[in-house]
Amino acid sequence: MTAIGSPHAGVRRFVRPLAATLAAFLVFAVAPSLMPVRHVLSAPLIVHDQDARGDAAYVMAGGVAIDERLRAAADLVHMGRVPRLYLMRNEGQSDYSFTAQRTRSRTEWMVAYLGWLGVPPDRITLFDDGGGSRFGSLHEADLMTRVLAPEVHRLVVVTSPAHTRRSALAFRRRLGPGVTITTYAAIDLANSAEAFAPLWLEYLKLAVYSFVA
Repeated sequence: MTAIGSPHAGVRRFVRPLAATLAAFLVFAVAPSLMPVRHVLSAPLIVHDQDARGDAAYVMAGGVAIDERLRAAADLVHMGRVPRLYLMRNEGQSDYSFTAQRTRSRTEWMVAYLGWLGVPPDRITLFDDGGGSRFGSLHEADLMTRVLAPEVHRLVVVTSPAHTRRSALAFRRRLGPGVTITTYAAIDLANSAEAFAPLWLEYLKLAVYSFVA
C-alpha cells in the first residue's frame, strides 16, 4: 500500500526556501540600507586624512557627488593645504547659463563653480580625458602620470568617502614612490549624495583593482 505523505512535509518544503530567501533579503538588502550598518560596512573602504596637504590636489571625476568633491577641494585651497587643483575635462552638457546665454559644458560648470567658491581659474589645471577607460579611476591615475607637474611630490586625491581606498590604490601604484599620495574624503558618508551607493560594488571594484592596478 502506498503511504500518503504528511501534508506538513509539503508545507515545510515551501516554507524553508521562502524563509531562506527572506533572510537573505534582510541581510543583503535591508540591513545595508541602515546607516549604522553602512558605516560598519564602509569603514574598510574609507582612507581619510583630515590633515591632508600637498603640492596639489586632484578632484576625482564623474559621479553624482562631484559638487561635494569640488567644495572639499576649494576648502583645501582656502586652508592653504594645496596651492593648485587638477581637474579632468568633461565636455558633456551641463546646465543652461543665463549669463552666457547658452548651455555650458561640464568643464565650464566646474570651473565656474570653483570660481563661485573663491578658487580663481589660475589655480586650476585642466587636462583631457584621453578617450576614457572601463577602469575609470585607474585611467585617471594613468593620465596624472602624464600631466602632473614635476615639482608635485605630494598629491592629495579628493573623492567620495567609499571611493578613497580604491583611489589610493590606483594612484599609488601608477604614480610610484616618487609621489606621496594622500586621500581626502569630500564629506561624511551619511551626508553624501552617494550615501546609499551599493557598497558590494565598491568592494568588487577594489578586488579587481588589486589585480589589474
